[in-house]
Order: sequence, then structure tokens, then C-alpha cells
Amino acid sequence: MKPGKQEGAGLIRGTDVVKKGTELTVKADDGTFLELDGKLGSIFKTEAVLASDDPNALPSDGTTWKVGTVVYERNPDDSLVIELKSEDGLTSAKEPWKPVRNPTVVRDGDDGTVLLTDGKTEGWVKKSRLIPLDDVTVWAERRLKTNPKDSYVLWVRADSLFEEERYAEAEKDYTAALKWDANSPNLWYCRGLTRGWLGELDGCIADFTEALRLNPKLHRALANRGNCWRLKRDYAKAEADFAAWFKSNPDDTYWLPYRAEVRFHLGEWEKAIADIDAALKADHRKRIYCRTTKARSLAKLKRYKEAKEYFEAEADEETTDGQETWYAHFLATCPDEDFRDGMKAVVMMKGNVLAFEELKRPMPVEYVEVFAAAFAEMGDFDEAVEKQKEAVEKLKADKKTLAAELKRAEAALELYKKNKPRRDE
Repeated sequence: MKPGKQEGAGLIRGTDVVKKGTELTVKADDGTFLELDGKLGSIFKTEAVLASDDPNALPSDGTTWKVGTVVYERNPDDSLVIELKSEDGLTSAKEPWKPVRNPTVVRDGDDGTVLLTDGKTEGWVKKSRLIPLDDVTVWAERRLKTNPKDSYVLWVRADSLFEEERYAEAEKDYTAALKWDANSPNLWYCRGLTRGWLGELDGCIADFTEALRLNPKLHRALANRGNCWRLKRDYAKAEADFAAWFKSNPDDTYWLPYRAEVRFHLGEWEKAIADIDAALKADHRKRIYCRTTKARSLAKLKRYKEAKEYFEAEADEETTDGQETWYAHFLATCPDEDFRDGMKAVVMMKGNVLAFEELKRPMPVEYVEVFAAAFAEMGDFDEAVEKQKEAVEKLKADKKTLAAELKRAEAALELYKKNKPRRDE
């Protein structure tokens, strides 16, 4: 088949046709590609657009935007206008819209508009105001050629890289944007999130702190900074940030399991249980480690029977290495002999060893300590000493280890050397 001009529609003039089943792809003289499936074709990519320097001429122009596609605003100076239509389509209202997060496509309107949602609001927006995720790279390169100091473009590209889990590249763009717009609390916040994914906890905390200095009402930075303090095991600071967060967001349940863990380590076991119960009431599918925190808190409160039941109830669900490890810890160190089972604890920890070997990852030091405690409960003190020595050396090598952690680990080692098991009093 040789393509030519379709009279009336004025659709195509070109030379190359590729047939695949009942579908035809035609390359026209102007570099436009068209797909035809027995119906009127639609432009889906143009070589001219790809070669253009016009940031408004994007590869996706004229195409159907797929459901779930993440989109961004082209211009930060103009607020988006969203059209809210009635179900019967007879009435509609237009109003300014600032999405709470990057919206995604619900449906393509095929008329230059697209139905978007940010998880809370849903409505129609003109495509000309938006950039799909896949087009951000092309759009950003063109805009930055004109103005390398365009912090908004750098910000959007950084967001798109973050969306694609390319965190190191995203951090570079956020840093470049901050060079030109250092007074933007949201930019500091976004870079802080990115640094968190890169494991740069100190940088993450510094960014959230600067974001809060610039905007004390940016409460989500409080929650995220609190989580960083949790990961650094600075539980007092984590508790303070979470307290400030929940003061402004009393109905939030997402951060409850994290605060529960913090409260567990601070010895506030009743409060930890209250947080877990509230989280599970809101969503019973919360992560297993969330319920593990409750079981560990019950054990600390000497409610051993409840703790054991809670640990074992979780075994019916998808088990994690953390859940097994802390159950093994309970079985190895419980002060009440009726609830101890060193053999079972060792078997569970050996299973964890195999899991980490398959992942080609070192076992966390706290897991090694649980393994040592399990061996000690079985009376195999030589193995217990070897495992605990390994844990102590790892803690000494880690500059982030707290003095109290090292002291506790060394005390356990001395117990095993004296053929005494460890008890979690």
C-alpha cells in the first residue's frame, strides 16, 4: 500500500507504511507518524517536535495520555483551572486548583483536556497547561537552554526523577534549583525527602530544619524529620517532632506506627500500644512490624501470654525477617521460663541467615545479637560468645553507634563468657 493524501480530511502524505495485523503505521513527509486501525488516525510522535527547541511542542502532543500518567504544571506562575462537571454532564464549574501532590491521569478527553486526580480532587484540565512525566526531560532541556537558572524547571525535572526512583540525579537537580531559589521551603523539603531515600539522614534533617525555618507551618517536614531522628535512634528528638506533628494533625494514622516504635524505645510501652491500636483500627493491614511493636511492648509490661499470642498470630500473615527476629528475641530472653524456647529461636534465626545470604546482604547487627541470645538460651555459650563478639565489633566499627548500645552489647558478651543467658528484664 502506498500512502497518499486523503481528500477531505487532509490527513497524510508520505512514503513509508508498516503493517502489523490490522494496524498500519504511516510516516508522512513532514516527519509525522500516524497510526490507523481502520479509523481516523491520530498523531503520536513527530521527528520535527523532537528536533524543535520550542518547549511547548512536546512528543506527546496530539496523543492519548495513558491512565495513571503523572503530570506537572508547565508554568508555576499561573494557577491551574480545574473544571468540575456533573455526572450527567449538563453543568460544570471552573475554579482554581492547587493539587496536594502531583496529579495523575484518570481519562483522556480527546478534546485537548484530561481528567486528573490528586487523590482528593478530580476534574478536567487543559493539556496545554501540563507536562506528562515522559516529556519532562525534553521540555526541561529546551527551557534550560534558554535560562539555565530556571529553578522551577529544575524542580520539575527533579520531581520527575524522584518519581522514577532516580534519587541521586534528583538530588543534583534539587541542589541546582536551590542555588537560584534558596528561600523556597518546599524545595528544601523535596531535597530532604530525596536525601532520605539516599540514606543521607544528616543532610535530610538539615533540609527539613531549613524548610521549617522558612515556613514553620510546613508540618509534613516535622513528621519526616521525626522519622529521620527515629532512624538515627535519637528517640527523644523523634518524639518531640512527632508530638508537634500530631498536634496539628490529630487524625493522622500514617505516622502512628513510627511514633509507637519511638515510644517503645523510650520505655513508654502503654503509649506505644495505644498508637498501634489506633493505627490498626484505621487500617488492619498495617505492616507486620507495626504489630510486632505491640507484642514487644506487651512483653516489656510483663504481659507475656498476650505478647506470645500476638507474635504467633502474625505468623498467619506474610512473615518478615524483623517479625521473626523479635519473636526469637522474646523466646530467647523472656524472664518467664514458661515462654522461653531457645531451640525454636535458633531455628528461626538460622532461617534469617539463609534469607540474608540469598539477598547477598549482611545481617543487621541487632539480628546477630538475637542469634547470640538464642544460642545462650540453648546453653551453647561458645556460639553465643562468637556471635556477640561479632556484634560488638560491628558496633565499634560503626561511628553512628550510641554509647549506650555498645555498653549493653558488651554487657551481654560478659554474661555469655560466664555461661549465663540474657534476660530482657
